[in-house]
Amino acid sequence: MQSIIISQYRAALKMLESTIRKCPLAQWDDGTDDSPFWRVAYHTLFYTDLYLSPSEDTFLADLMHLPNYQYLGKTSFDGQQVNISKRFTSEEILHYLDSIRDRLPQAIAEKDLESPGG
Repeated sequence: MQSIIISQYRAALKMLESTIRKCPLAQWDDGTDDSPFWRVAYHTLFYTDLYLSPSEDTFLADLMHLPNYQYLGKTSFDGQQVNISKRFTSEEILHYLDSIRDRLPQAIAEKDLESPGG
């Protein structure tokens, strides 16, 4: 079962990597709807990283993480203003993706697939 889960994660990460590499710079930064492409990519990776961690309490965000950057739009879930002062480059996002991909087998191996949260 672990190998199937790892395979599915790898396939999803590969598709995300492909879209990041193909994204035109104008679209990368287009904030027409408050969430330019780079923020959607970061949001996806942040929550992938979180869900692969043993628990929310033990989760350590990547070193590149800035407060509230995981949220899309202008406010967080609890109504805090999301201030975006730095945009991430495709290279930074791809580095984060690679770090998740590298940790993937160990993260899945440590999961209790028989638990209710599986």
